[in-house]
Amino acid sequence: MVRSPGYLNNHAGPDFHEARLRIGEVEWAGQVEIHIKASDWLVHGHQEDEAYENVILHVVWDNDTPITRRDGSLIPVLVLGDRTPPDLVRRYRQLLTSSFLIPCETAVGQVPALTLLSMKERAANSRLRRKSIELVKLLKGNGGDWEETTYQVLARNFGFKVNAEGFSQLCRTVSLLTLRKCGNLEQTEALLLGQAGFLDDPEEDPYHQKLRKEYQYLSHKFGLSKGKLHRARWRFLRLRPANFPTLRIAQFAAMIQQTPNLLSSLTSVNNLEDARMLFQAPVSPYWQKHYRFNTAYTETGITGLGDDSIRSLVINTICTLLTARGLHTDDNRLEERALHLMSSLPPEENSIITHWKTVGMVVENALDSQGLLEQYHFGCQRRQCLQCPVGAWLTKPD
Repeated sequence: MVRSPGYLNNHAGPDFHEARLRIGEVEWAGQVEIHIKASDWLVHGHQEDEAYENVILHVVWDNDTPITRRDGSLIPVLVLGDRTPPDLVRRYRQLLTSSFLIPCETAVGQVPALTLLSMKERAANSRLRRKSIELVKLLKGNGGDWEETTYQVLARNFGFKVNAEGFSQLCRTVSLLTLRKCGNLEQTEALLLGQAGFLDDPEEDPYHQKLRKEYQYLSHKFGLSKGKLHRARWRFLRLRPANFPTLRIAQFAAMIQQTPNLLSSLTSVNNLEDARMLFQAPVSPYWQKHYRFNTAYTETGITGLGDDSIRSLVINTICTLLTARGLHTDDNRLEERALHLMSSLPPEENSIITHWKTVGMVVENALDSQGLLEQYHFGCQRRQCLQCPVGAWLTKPD
């Protein structure tokens, strides 16, 4: 009887420490080691390692040889191969060797709705926590400065997928503290567009000339000559004009200029309408009619970020910030707010979510779509079926 499985050991030594077991009339406390074959104990050299002398149970699939301690005493063994129904093994192997993008896609229709919901919610929570842990690491690198960290996370997400790395590099060349020293939106634009490399060469555009002159003055004033990006770093190809990095930088500059307290403003968002008011800060008159320098947009005026872009910023910036703050301050309510906020947003639309829908998965909101993205990348693609509620249900004994 297992009193306690102990805890998983991710370092050298037996796989589980401080387990408590009852074998016959005796209760044991110690380590547990797991192998496919019992002989792996010898192959791995555990018989020469004193750390394995306190192993109280050897869990194996195939007990192909008896294993003893140094004093000759036999180590108790639990043989799973003898206890596992052949049909369960067959179903598990079918999942592992499936040629489908989602291993269980032909069987999803058999799974109870509650199990599917559990999978989506658990995966969405895991995705939030994974991103939040990365944010907390960034926070430590910034000396605990939440405003600078928020600025860097927001900048990366303003680049969306195509120009995320460019925005990330850009915010490392000019800090939020430096941008706060700008007196107006024009100076903020000049610093960001200049550091991005879009003001390097003279052009005929009068606004470009004005920003270039402003940038030359500000970059000298703030000592920003090093680390500047080259305009070739930015991707325009196959992007719609509304997603051009020049316009995105102008939109980012407008938000920074008009949001004096980034962290509190972002974490105060409760719904999509709040987010629209925050992220659709009015850009300067020039960028209301241009996507890039020297090219006027003659059709309808540029209205700012669309709902899909705003939803992406809410999910990847605001929800991550809320969860990271919750982890950092040990406040579970903030993580609950993040999950509630995602559940109030419409789901994302992409090829992965479309595929989930074709196999019968219900996708009602962004919490669902985020969970399914996480499950696909970190569960399905890695064939981690036994760690998934759906896979566990499909392989459970009849």
